[in-house]
Amino acid sequence: MTAEAPRHYGFFRRMIRSQLGLGPSSGFRRLVAPYLSRPPGP
Repeated sequence: MTAEAPRHYGFFRRMIRSQLGLGPSSGFRRLVAPYLSRPPGP
């Protein structure tokens, strides 16, 4: 995972919510939570 991945995820999540009124499902949030909370790799 690159350091930009969480930033890109946030951008697209906000864009989809503002344009379509949709948010990530609870299952998807559980799936990505470990990746978004870990520090960026080398």
